[in-house]
Amino acid sequence: IIKSASYLADKNKAKLVLDYRDPLNFGYHLLETNNLFYKFKRFFTIRNEIRFLRKADHIITISESLKRFFPKEFQEKISVIENGSNYEFNLIKDTINQKPKEFNIVYLGRIYNEQLLDKTFFTAIKVFIKQHKITDESFKIYFIGSNLNLKLPDIIKKYGLRSFTHITE
Repeated sequence: IIKSASYLADKNKAKLVLDYRDPLNFGYHLLETNNLFYKFKRFFTIRNEIRFLRKADHIITISESLKRFFPKEFQEKISVIENGSNYEFNLIKDTINQKPKEFNIVYLGRIYNEQLLDKTFFTAIKVFIKQHKITDESFKIYFIGSNLNLKLPDIIKKYGLRSFTHITE
């Protein structure tokens, strides 16, 4: 997903902001992962991850403890936004284009059916679009890595968001 985000940033001449919900090579060893597999994966992926971290304009992660796992060279461009918390916009305002021609909401990763039980996000987006007369040229929602969820397209259709939404592998 990071590789795709980097490609899209290059293609669209946009800044690359990486959001680390879970560690890749920097962080704790995931419990469900075999130690040998973890070391093997790390051997083959760490160079690319470091390349993307260097390229990133900003990095966001979910905790101070996870931030500390990253090499020192990246510490200054990492902000912590804890899961479920409100954050001060000032943390990242200089990284983000304040008046983009198109505003994008990007969800990176698989969507599970349990995540779609609460439809608050879709309801809020539908109301926001209607109240502010938002066009599909100026607003997009990307679900990158969510194409295996069969319920998502039906929900998007139900809420009238098809022209605003892209679902990819």
